[in-house]
Amino acid sequence: MRALTLTPPWTGPVAAGLKPIENRPLPIISRASFGERFALHAGREVDELVYNRIRQIAPELWRPGWEAGGWILEKEVTWPAWYRLSRITSAVIATARVTRCVVLQDNGVDARDAHTGELVDLGEQRRWFFGLYGYLLADVRVLARPVPMRGWQGFWRIKSEKKVREIEAQIAEAA
Repeated sequence: MRALTLTPPWTGPVAAGLKPIENRPLPIISRASFGERFALHAGREVDELVYNRIRQIAPELWRPGWEAGGWILEKEVTWPAWYRLSRITSAVIATARVTRCVVLQDNGVDARDAHTGELVDLGEQRRWFFGLYGYLLADVRVLARPVPMRGWQGFWRIKSEKKVREIEAQIAEAA
């Protein structure tokens, strides 16, 4: 199984299915891997400053009442799923599939399919696309229990068969 390490807290909105675009400065996932399930790995350190960026992009995620009864940063039991997931480090927390890669055009607004050149309307999800390359994610599934492991740069392969079996068993349980 392949894996992609994301810097927390970006892992939270991605794993929760709120951020369906993973941004990269270079193409790292080949078209041949599109459609295959891969692991979403949370890196080892949370970049606390990224929460400000998430708040700018999606202020509704921070409003009291986002979940029934609202949530309070100081009270972990009130945290919405995306925020809980954003605090996990050094573990696989979800799986997903890449459906296509889009490229930001020179005008800084339009996105085109990296392989066909077709103009892609990202709709309201355009707010999450701020890299040169954006991988569109689908079929995101959160694992019930994070699988601890070290991550790597790029689109890497999980070498431990035991860890792969643990991830696959959780995917099967959730289905």
